[in-house]
Parts: sequence; C-alpha cells; structure tokens
Amino acid sequence: MFMPRTAASVARTSLSAKRVVLKKRQYSLRFNGSSSANTDFGASTFFDSTQPFAFYIEVDASRYFNGGITAAHGVVSLKTDQGVPFVFYFNNSGNISLNMGGNTVFPVMRPTNKNQTVLKLKSGIHGICVTFDGVDRTLSSSYKLYIDGVNSPLTTGVTPTATTHNNMLGKLGTSNPGNVDIGFFATWNGGTALSATDAANLWFDNIFPSTATLTHAYYLSEGSGTSVADSVGGANGTNDTGVTWGNGFSSTRSAVSARTVVS
Repeated sequence: MFMPRTAASVARTSLSAKRVVLKKRQYSLRFNGSSSANTDFGASTFFDSTQPFAFYIEVDASRYFNGGITAAHGVVSLKTDQGVPFVFYFNNSGNISLNMGGNTVFPVMRPTNKNQTVLKLKSGIHGICVTFDGVDRTLSSSYKLYIDGVNSPLTTGVTPTATTHNNMLGKLGTSNPGNVDIGFFATWNGGTALSATDAANLWFDNIFPSTATLTHAYYLSEGSGTSVADSVGGANGTNDTGVTWGNGFSSTRSAVSARTVVS
C-alpha cells in the first residue's frame, strides 16, 4: 500500500544518503574585521524570550578560523525583551569556537566538542541554526545549536559579553568586528520551537518550518549599495562603509553521511 511521504520522512531521507543541490545564494555580505564593518537593523525588538525563538544563518567563517585571530568577534547581535541582546559570536581563544548568549539574563554556551567544531568551520560555508524552546531563557537546556543540520551539544561557555542593546550583523555590540561572509539570515519568534528536523530541512532543502513564526528574512539579493531588505518583518538593514558585497555561496550541500558529524 502506498504511503504518502511526510515532512519527517523527507527529512530522514535527507539525513541518510540523499545529496541535495540548493539554489545558489546570488550574493553575500563580507565583513572584513574592521570597526566599520557591520549591518544595522534598527531599533525593533527581534526576540520576545517568553516565546520560542530561533535564528538561521549561512556563513563562511573560513577566513576567521584560518586567520589566527584570538579575540571574540561578532556575527549576530539581536535586541530582546530583556533590555540586553542575544548574541552569537566566534571566539578562537583557547579553541573556543562558538558562544551564544553572554548576558546576565541568558546563559553563555559553546559546543561541547569545541576542537571539532573549529575544524568544521575552517572548511568554508555552513548553515548554523540556534533555537530556544520558550521554556526558560536562563536554562542552557532550553537552547540547541545545529551546524549543517546536525545537533552540536552545548556546555557552559565564557565571556566576553555584548553590553550594547542593538540589532546587527558583523559585530558583537558596538565592538569586536567579525571577519566572515554571510549569505542568508532569518529569525523566528513564536509558534512552535524549531526541531532537529526543521534545522536539517533548512540546510539541506531550504524548507522553512511551518509551525514556527517567521519574523525576519534577509535574502541579500541586492548585490550592491548600502540597503539590505527584510522580506518579512520590515526591519531593513543598512550596511556600514566597511561592508562589501560578495558573489554568493555555492549551492551544493551533501548529506550528513558525507560530512564530519559534530558530537
């Protein structure tokens, strides 16, 4: 008897042997590690921490992790209802690779297997998804990190923290500029928390979750100029003088079986 393919079954296929080719991201934003390299999204609050939230970003961090930089450098800083931002940044000091949170009201976390994560991110383009389940913003167990659709277990992290409450790509607060390329960025807030299947579908098939509330999406289709459009929430961004446009990211994603799994 024929059984229809559900979203879960499609995801399981993607996670086993399927090789997927996604539509190429035509353009990307390049942050060169200078103090003037950031994209500002304005004054709106991105995350209400009484509800589930998540962000997904496609990033090429190879310049950062192959460059011997030892300080913390920002990738995402987003305003919350708590008066302090939720931040996501790279930190090579002591082989720490990713930190999330970094404020007194949010936990500070990093991947448990930090060395393996550094090796993975050195290789080029990756999809990174951070989720909060809406249960308790102060609990590390309420957060998940997925790299290329694969869960990367978290443990306690370390400072530095973002002290300036703002929305931007490419910096940690108003300092710590990033040295990365970003090809796509989106956020969710409300509805159902993103699952492991959702994270895998985002990376492998470019399928957005149907039960979470998409609040902002930046396809970076402009390719020139200082404006970056938010196709969902209207929080359009402005590139500072140090941000340049790149030629976009490769469209090829391989199945998890062909990748180095982060554990």
